[in-house]
This record gives sequence, structure tokens and C-alpha cells, in this order.
Amino acid sequence: MKRPRLSSDTPAGLSLRGKKSRPSGPATFSVPGHPNLHLPESVHLPHLPQVHLTTSSHRKRSRRNLRLTIGAGVAVSLLAAAVAAYATREKIRGLLPNNRTPENSERGLDTLTGLPNRAEAQWWLNTRLARARNRNHRLAVMILDINGFADLNEIHGREVGDHVLQVTAARMQSQLRTGDMVCRVANDTFMVIMDAIGPDHLIARIGERVVTTVSEPISFHGEPITISASIGFAISQDKDRTPDLLLDRADRALVQAKASNRNVVQF
Repeated sequence: MKRPRLSSDTPAGLSLRGKKSRPSGPATFSVPGHPNLHLPESVHLPHLPQVHLTTSSHRKRSRRNLRLTIGAGVAVSLLAAAVAAYATREKIRGLLPNNRTPENSERGLDTLTGLPNRAEAQWWLNTRLARARNRNHRLAVMILDINGFADLNEIHGREVGDHVLQVTAARMQSQLRTGDMVCRVANDTFMVIMDAIGPDHLIARIGERVVTTVSEPISFHGEPITISASIGFAISQDKDRTPDLLLDRADRALVQAKASNRNVVQF
């Protein structure tokens, strides 16, 4: 039996054995719509280095972001100081007669520190101010506030906070003259009524001694607790017919002391 002869018209790309033949030359591909245009399958482009540009606008933007960050930090600090000063001012305003409420209207002693409470302090301030006017003496009011007491309570607990208040009361009494009255008028605020005072520089010296002693670390079960305090002073004047003006001046002095620095005595 004769084998059939293969036609010489074998389709392009097929070998005589029916397998795809490998075309000679580089591989190409046709561009759709242009059958006569053939391009190499792989086109190698030269490698272009990546260039990082630092423009002046980028530098300006970085400096602006830095200024905004610093400004935000300063604003937060000022806001915190203003909030603390406002809270202190509201506590002191509670001493004025028209702000008395049933819970602080009962005269007596503070159960935690044993000091006269707010109502007792108000009564003694009225009495001693009238006596100072009759005797032509000057009277001073000192208001001390423990800085950051709310945070101290939150971090260390109420037991530590109570201990700090008790130690503060004892330290204040140890640095004052016989006859000076220390009262606890708010949670972390104390008032001192000083009768028959001498020159202003002697009162300032007493205040500095008190704030230095109060600000010493307090030990609680062997652990040191760091505190600080601010003091505002006011000295009676001839126009002070009631304690309101005297307390208001002491209040403003305390607010200024707390806003300016720690451990400060302000008149």
C-alpha cells in the first residue's frame, strides 16, 4: 500500500510531522487594525532612576504643621489653667453670704480635719473684721489651694487624698501665729483669718513659709506623695464694711497665683 504524498502546500507554521514549527527570527505580534505592522513581543525600555523632589512648598507645609502643633499644645495648657482658676473662683464665691446653701449653713467643725467648716469661717470672718475696724487694726485673709488635687485623688485614691488634707491642715497650723484661725472652706481649699497683722512683708513671709511647708512631699505607707499649693492674700481696708470685698480680692489673688506658677504667694 502506497503512503500518501504530502503536499508541499503545508500551512505555514507546521512541520512535515504536523507539529508547530518554531519561526525563525525574533517573535513579533500584530497590531489590531494594522495587519502589516508587526512589533517585537518584548520591548525593553531603558531604566529611569526615581527622582525625589523636595520643593519649597513642602518645607513651608512642614513648618506650618509644626507651628500648628506647638500652638495647639500651648492652647491646651492655657485652657487647663483657666479651668482650674475658674473652679477655684467658684469655690471661693461659695463663701459669700448670698451663696450659702443648707449643706454648708451649719456652723461646726470639719469631720475630716477637725478645722472650722465654711459656715464657721464665715461667722468668724464677720466677727473679726468688725473687731478690727473698732480697734483700728488690719485683718488679713489667706486662701490656700492644693494644686491638682482632683488628679491626685484620681491617681492615688480617696484614702490618699484624705491623708493629704489632714497633713496639710496640721502643717498650716504649725506655721501660723497663736490666734490665727485655719478653716477648711472647700474640698481642697483652706482659709486663714489673721488678726492684728503687722507690715505687709511680714505677712508675705508667713505665707511663703506656709506654702513651702505644705508643699513638702507627704509619706503614705512609705510612698512619697508630691504636692504643691498656691496662696492668695488680701488685707482689709477702710472700705471693707463686709467680708465680700475682702474675699473677692483674696479670690483674685489666688486665681493669679495658680495661673502664673506653682507654690506662689500673691497679694
